[in-house]
Amino acid sequence: MFVSLAYTAYGFYNLATIGTCDPITGNCIFNPGGDPNKVLCAFDELEPEEAVPTLGGFMDIESAGIGKNGKVQVYFFGTTWCPHCGWERPIFTDVAEKFSGFIELSVVEIDIEAGDAAIEIFTHYSPEGKIPVQIIGGKYYRIGAGESLGEEQERQVLTALFCKATGSPIDECGQPDVIDLMEHI
Repeated sequence: MFVSLAYTAYGFYNLATIGTCDPITGNCIFNPGGDPNKVLCAFDELEPEEAVPTLGGFMDIESAGIGKNGKVQVYFFGTTWCPHCGWERPIFTDVAEKFSGFIELSVVEIDIEAGDAAIEIFTHYSPEGKIPVQIIGGKYYRIGAGESLGEEQERQVLTALFCKATGSPIDECGQPDVIDLMEHI
C-alpha cells in the first residue's frame, strides 16, 4: 500500500512539473508552464475556409505542408449510427492500411463531450459538426462520404490522395489510373 501511495504521489509530482506534453511533437493537453488545460489542434495553423476543391469532393488547403515526424497524419471521424460513415469507414480504412508504414491513422468515434485533441481537430475542419470527416495530412479533407462516386472510384480517389500525400511509396501508386488522378490534384 505504501509503495502504491509513493508511486501515486510521484505521478502527481510529474503532472504538476512536466504536464502531459509529448516530448517528440511538443503537443500538450496540460502544460503547467503555459496555458493550463489548453488542447492543441495539430492543424490549427491551417484554415479550411481557404481550401480549393479537388478530387472526389476533397478540399485542398494549398498552403498546407504534409507530414509530421516522418508520417502523414490521417483521420477518419464518424459515428456508428451514421449510414454514410458506415459506408465510408471500411473503404477509407482499407485504402489507409495499404500505406500503414507511411501514415499515422486515427479512426475517431465522435463524442463531443470527450473534449480531447481529436475533437478539436474535428471541430476545426467541421465547425458545424457534420460527419463523416476525412483528413489526410491536414492538407486534404472532406466532409461527407464519397457514395456518389461509387466504391471503386472512391477507392481510386483515396489511393491517389494517399499516394500524393505520402510520395507514392507503394506499387499501386504507379498504376496509370492513379497517376492520372494524381495529376488532377
